[in-house]
Amino acid sequence: MPLVAPVQSTFGLGSNFIARLAASGVALDFSTYLGDLHQDLHALAPELNGSLWIAESASLSRIDFAPPATQGGVPLVRTVNNGASFIPGDVVAPGEIVSLIGQELAPTSQSSNAGSLPQSLQGVSVTVGGIAAPLYYVSASQINLQVPVELTLGSAQLIVH
Repeated sequence: MPLVAPVQSTFGLGSNFIARLAASGVALDFSTYLGDLHQDLHALAPELNGSLWIAESASLSRIDFAPPATQGGVPLVRTVNNGASFIPGDVVAPGEIVSLIGQELAPTSQSSNAGSLPQSLQGVSVTVGGIAAPLYYVSASQINLQVPVELTLGSAQLIVH
């Protein structure tokens, strides 16, 4: 299936395919695979602003089809995915490994070397609730990090520097 700005670009056994037609009704303005064999989609609910809420067996997540336009050098995070299952979702826990998917996230790719995880790679750092997150990997379209274990439960702002 053709993918346009996907939040999950790989097909797995049992994956769902979600697509949205452009206003012209001819081309796709968004399409993605979502989930796997053990993640059934139970409901899809579009919002007036263009976002789509997705209810799965054990999670609720939102996809923003029309995020703000990317400005050169300004990071744009489209989704926050669980690092193990790669399922998008806005809820994370202290110590969890997550992947940020977006645009303009880093100038080039770099993985952390052996030893303790750095808080900066390629001049990129991420804070969650004002606490620097340990980084595994950065690239223009993806950042893998560990949510700081010191983070307290509740809402927290995530910032890519």
